[in-house]
Amino acid sequence: MIIKQISGWQFRWGGDEHTGWLPPGAAKPAPTAVRTAQLNISIEGDSESGFLLIYSSNDGSLAGDNWYKTVRDAELDATRRFGVKARDWLPNQAAG
Repeated sequence: MIIKQISGWQFRWGGDEHTGWLPPGAAKPAPTAVRTAQLNISIEGDSESGFLLIYSSNDGSLAGDNWYKTVRDAELDATRRFGVKARDWLPNQAAG
């Protein structure tokens, strides 16, 4: 069952600097490319089997899911990963 959802969430990722070891005299790699995508994000599940934070971009470049014991844990990870705040979620109409 879909608990909460967001459609078309603007998400930007990348631009990360190299943090690993480099041999002396080696050129420092350029930061990773910055990309932007519109994500569809949902929290689905129930209190017996847990909850999934599911996300996919409209262009297919980014997708995944993660399991959580509580809805609150899924919400917190959505905030950490994507910047989603409590007011950004749309409740599932069927869930009441």
